Amino acid sequence: MCHPPLTALSESHLRAVTKEGHLLSDVDVFLKEHKKSSQVYQHSFFASYLIYNLYTREVRELNPPEVSDSVLQFASWGVQGQQLLYIFENNIYYQADVQSSSWRLTSSGQEGVIFNGITDWLYEEEVLLSQAAHWWSPDSSRLAYLTINDSLVPNMLLPRFTGSLYPRGAEYPYPKVKLKSI
Repeated sequence: MCHPPLTALSESHLRAVTKEGHLLSDVDVFLKEHKKSSQVYQHSFFASYLIYNLYTREVRELNPPEVSDSVLQFASWGVQGQQLLYIFENNIYYQADVQSSSWRLTSSGQEGVIFNGITDWLYEEEVLLSQAAHWWSPDSSRLAYLTINDSLVPNMLLPRFTGSLYPRGAEYPYPKVKLKSI
């Protein structure tokens, strides 16, 4: 799908989220998903992001302080202004504005075990119906987030029907009633 140049788009059109993953902040900065690397579950995916300033035309990559060329699990603007929230390796990062340094808010994230601010398979598919597991206060001064710990949750093999002759299986943490998990 071909879009007209940014200067030809209306302000209301720019403020919308498009199917290509473009999202405009409240103030003059454009966040763009530029490389979707892989789908995780129904709503979640890994992607690299660019921050584009519409006035200065400056382009910056969105990365945690200790990493370059990162692939993030989630990225979005805060409720007001240029706040950024993103998730890398199951940990939450926050930037007060586009020019400021990132703050790592959590450090307990573990791949496939501990999820901070994003969902595991069960919560994404059956509970929240979203990859996001964090919520801003209306005035954007506070952030609440869910931490999911699957370390004691037994795995269940679920078939994946991919169009081939036989389904493939994938294991996901899936708690059962009356089983001690956490």
